[in-house]
Amino acid sequence: MKYYLISLNGYGELLKKNFRGKSLFEYAKKDNFRALSGVGKWGYVHLGNSLEKSYCRLFAEEKDFPGEAFVRFSALKAKTDCSTFFLARFLTQVEGRVIETDAVLSDKEARGLLDALSAQSGELEFFVSGKEIVAGFKKELPAEPSVFPENMKYKRFEECLYKNKGLADVNALIDLSAKTLPENPINKVRDDLGEMAANLLWLWGQGRDAKIPPVSAEINKETFYLPFEGNPMPLAELLGFEKIADISEGRDNSLIWLNSSLNAKEGASAWLKSFESLDRDILGKISGEFLDGKCRALFIFDGFMSPDVEIKNGWGVFMASAEKTLFGIRFKKYFRNGNAVVKKFLG
Repeated sequence: MKYYLISLNGYGELLKKNFRGKSLFEYAKKDNFRALSGVGKWGYVHLGNSLEKSYCRLFAEEKDFPGEAFVRFSALKAKTDCSTFFLARFLTQVEGRVIETDAVLSDKEARGLLDALSAQSGELEFFVSGKEIVAGFKKELPAEPSVFPENMKYKRFEECLYKNKGLADVNALIDLSAKTLPENPINKVRDDLGEMAANLLWLWGQGRDAKIPPVSAEINKETFYLPFEGNPMPLAELLGFEKIADISEGRDNSLIWLNSSLNAKEGASAWLKSFESLDRDILGKISGEFLDGKCRALFIFDGFMSPDVEIKNGWGVFMASAEKTLFGIRFKKYFRNGNAVVKKFLG
């Protein structure tokens, strides 16, 4: 038996939004999904308010979540003696109020601004890969919830600074960026070109290595991970899932995690095409195995259009397809614990 977990980041929007009296999802061509859902169970699961923490909770205790910053740092495969990590992003602020939550920079511009801050900010190391920036501090810093950058628009950044005095170094770095980056030559050039200034470095998603044991040991199954569309989810590999390039690489008695993410900047037409592509290229193979009694499938439609925003409604929609023996046990419609859904699914 194979077990497929299909996480659909942002696809909750297709279920929620209507067009001419029907949900957008109803307009998608999805013959293979229908073959699975026709004998499936639908329900709701409380995931939480942020992407990586929510999916970590499917397999581990919330207290074991290493933080968004460490999850993404682990994907960089970098060596360091830093103890505490934060995600970092350049924002645009005017007189202390955030007006743009993602100042788009070239690699050269981003590294130039980070070098300017590093020269003045003590025991700190920046790690950069593409658009991802992680700030590592040598000290072990206390934990405190933070405001995600996409939740900061039109807010005064001073109101979102950390309250714990043990995080003074983090606040000092943010304040330093607000004071010095407006005058940095890189931003002067951007101003001359009519581009948004990158004049605030915001830090959030604090994390450290929690040494989570591999999921495979907990569930007594091999675990594989296949990113289909959108950005990969580093959490899967941190949890011990082996990355594969084709669904056929998943073996019997394994849990195969497939992930597809929508782009918030695209429209409904592109979202529908993404699901239709998944249905054609992936679900066709899964539905064939299912009809032969060789697999189970668990779909989770969540509302996470971006990993860098916290959502207010943490409920997701799930659809589970399995042989009749699984559903001989009562499968509830509402689950407040995502881990309970996965355990039920795995039998």
